[in-house]
Amino acid sequence: MALRISYCPYRLRFIHPFGTAHGVREGTDSLFIRLEEHGAVGYGEVTLPPYLKEKPAEVVQRLEALGRSGLADSDALRAVLDDPDAFGSGQQGCRAGLHMAWIDLVGYQQQLPIYQLLDIHLSKSVVALVTIGITEPRDVADKLLELPAFNALKIKIKDRSSMAMLEAVRRLDGRQLFLDANQGLDDVDEALALVAAADNRLLALQQPFAVDRADHQRDLQARIPVCIYGDESIQGPEDLERAPGVFGGVNIKLMKCG
Repeated sequence: MALRISYCPYRLRFIHPFGTAHGVREGTDSLFIRLEEHGAVGYGEVTLPPYLKEKPAEVVQRLEALGRSGLADSDALRAVLDDPDAFGSGQQGCRAGLHMAWIDLVGYQQQLPIYQLLDIHLSKSVVALVTIGITEPRDVADKLLELPAFNALKIKIKDRSSMAMLEAVRRLDGRQLFLDANQGLDDVDEALALVAAADNRLLALQQPFAVDRADHQRDLQARIPVCIYGDESIQGPEDLERAPGVFGGVNIKLMKCG
């Protein structure tokens, strides 16, 4: 039997509206992908927040085209996934979801955990983050109660108006703080004020300025002791070449970067 590809589009609805510097949304369009081969099954997921160009209908079209192509087995799918011309610009989410399902399928077939299958060396220093979106200070306590007990909090911030929320989080929760501005800050002084508000609990800062303000990123990195991570500025390998000296780390999202 040829490799079978199936999918299920759905909308992931949030318990609360999720606020970032980009705006507020109440859910994310997504698709589950299911691969089946000789009774073994693997699952992947495509999540498409609105800032991505790729849309669910486009993913469905690509999945149906692959299904009609009659892929003989998982090795044939891997050849497609490894073909640099098979998925073009704006198709990263579809490829990432299929790759996720392929890895899950092969891991099930070989009865291996993913880290062994991919020869990943586990680090004992991993810090797991759980995110809290931009929130009114009066609602921070309730939001914190709903979050899992991960090592640190990733806090979405927008501008100086986020100061009160940040102070409420610090008062109510003792974990380290990872601030994510999503390009929302205008200048270095504004960033320094928010860094100071986080005090010695600050773990890192992510994408404080717009992608065209590498000068601000460099200036801020020289003035604070923690790492600044690039997110929206890192869309592919060519952006990584420009990252040294601008960012100390990068946030790689497979749905964004492929």
